[in-house]
Amino acid sequence: MTTTLTGDTTVGLSVNQQLLLHRSVIETLSQSGSARECCQGLLRVLCDAGGLALPAGAVWLVDVAQEIRTFGECIVWPPDFEPALSIHVLNHVANAGCAQWTPTDSADATSNANGLYVLPVHNWLGTAGIMALSVHSAVALDKDFAKMIEALSWQIGIFIEHHQFTNMSDELAKSRHDEENTRAALAREREQNDIKNRFISLVSHEFRTPLSIIQSSSELLERYYDRLTDEKRRRYFEQIRTSTMNVADMLQDILVLGRYDSGKTRFDPHPIDLTQYCRQCVEQIQQAAGPKYQLIFEYRGVSEDARMDDKLLWQIINNLLSNAMKYSLQPNPTVEMTLEIDGDRVMLRFADHGIGIPPEDQIRLFEPFHRGSNVGAVPGTGLGLSIVQRAVQEHHGEVHFSSVVDKGTTFTITLPLR
Repeated sequence: MTTTLTGDTTVGLSVNQQLLLHRSVIETLSQSGSARECCQGLLRVLCDAGGLALPAGAVWLVDVAQEIRTFGECIVWPPDFEPALSIHVLNHVANAGCAQWTPTDSADATSNANGLYVLPVHNWLGTAGIMALSVHSAVALDKDFAKMIEALSWQIGIFIEHHQFTNMSDELAKSRHDEENTRAALAREREQNDIKNRFISLVSHEFRTPLSIIQSSSELLERYYDRLTDEKRRRYFEQIRTSTMNVADMLQDILVLGRYDSGKTRFDPHPIDLTQYCRQCVEQIQQAAGPKYQLIFEYRGVSEDARMDDKLLWQIINNLLSNAMKYSLQPNPTVEMTLEIDGDRVMLRFADHGIGIPPEDQIRLFEPFHRGSNVGAVPGTGLGLSIVQRAVQEHHGEVHFSSVVDKGTTFTITLPLR
């Protein structure tokens, strides 16, 4: 049902004016980015089409977040328009579902004062809001123009519905995103706590043994130096030296990983003779390990100069060869290192025949301070592979491994040649 206003003058639109109005409506809807922009733009279009007979308008939006209907934002055109409608009238029009004429408080039979043509803004779910157009009391709205206003109110309602549900969807997505971020932050916090606990365990156990050896050997030398044989003195001094080196190595690992985590490690690639460099690294590590271990170095491919950071490359080679020797507990163990250059890629393979890595430990292999469940009394920080992974990442390379318990482990490092 449409209520038409009676008056001395009738407001209607010609066919051309109707086409222009439709075009303006479509442009406004397509360009609006919010319910406010849509309502204000369409009110402006209506006021322009109605001329002096429709000087102003307003739209009250229904708050969809409330179970009971409430009216929230009121959008007006022009900006200084102050419509006066009570909540009772708004609810009455929404419940009735049709337009009505509401005179202003100052209206009387002789004043020619403005009144409000009030109609619901429908959408598919019900009422999205209420629209009120200020109309002169001496003006009658043409029936076709009134129908056009009703049709326009539907367009506003559908736009508002779409916008509100888009906002609700965005808020839900944001809420889910915030929840995921919170979960990720909690997971990181748990991980950091786990790392901290492992570090405390490392300090309390791995450091205690060499420090105890240093202390006891020093006390024996201090108290009984004159009574000790040369052989026992050498043995105690060697224990002090070895334990000191173990502590220094552990501290060095912690400092290196700390520099990676703090972003203070500088990637500085430069040309190196890769074959010669790898051979020198193996010889140096073999010399430090002594005759107990046999390191075998093999080279395949066409020799080419590489462009790498030799300090980070040393961390890769040293940690993987040291681990391979340390966890090869059989007599006279053999460890193989293979360098292979294939096109623009370099592959480094490190193979041992040691204790291997249990499947349950493999998923956490590169976590700081994590050690395999089968390492027994073999000393270590659990940082070597974390350092290897970060050095490989600095080179934009990849690290892979395969392992079988009591059979051995093979690590394959793939790096760009330049």
